[in-house]
Amino acid sequence: MVNSMNVRHNNCDAADKKKYNAKFVTLTSQEQEDWYDEIYQECLMAFLMLEQANREKRIAAFKSATIP
Repeated sequence: MVNSMNVRHNNCDAADKKKYNAKFVTLTSQEQEDWYDEIYQECLMAFLMLEQANREKRIAAFKSATIP
């Protein structure tokens, strides 16, 4: 989504056929904003999941070290 919704690349320039996304360009400003919000939420979720995996490892290590 970040590669095709004008976040990481300019997907609104019709001259750049490789990156141009006609579907995104035709969205209203509000619809584009809603998609930006979705992308942000997805990124937050991914980061939280990575942090949780590390947290669970630390918790498991703590439990195994303190319980005989």
